[in-house]
Amino acid sequence: MALIVETWFRPSISDDVEAIDNYVLYRRDRCNRKGGGIAAYVRCGIDCKIFIPPTATRKGVLEYIWLEMVFHSQSVFILCCYHPP
Repeated sequence: MALIVETWFRPSISDDVEAIDNYVLYRRDRCNRKGGGIAAYVRCGIDCKIFIPPTATRKGVLEYIWLEMVFHSQSVFILCCYHPP
């Protein structure tokens, strides 16, 4: 797995452009100003999905993405977080 901040990805750029062989891309682009954005590359075959906590909001300055992975019937939650200057 690779967690990346400051991706500079935009919604107009398709996932195919940033694709890495044998990895699934999960991303959350910054939409209202330049820079920023968060991405995670997870190796194919790992049971993973974006997790949205019930209290999650997009307000504030933090950029983050939660991932839920399942290993041996146990959920593991991973957070990639970026606090822009």
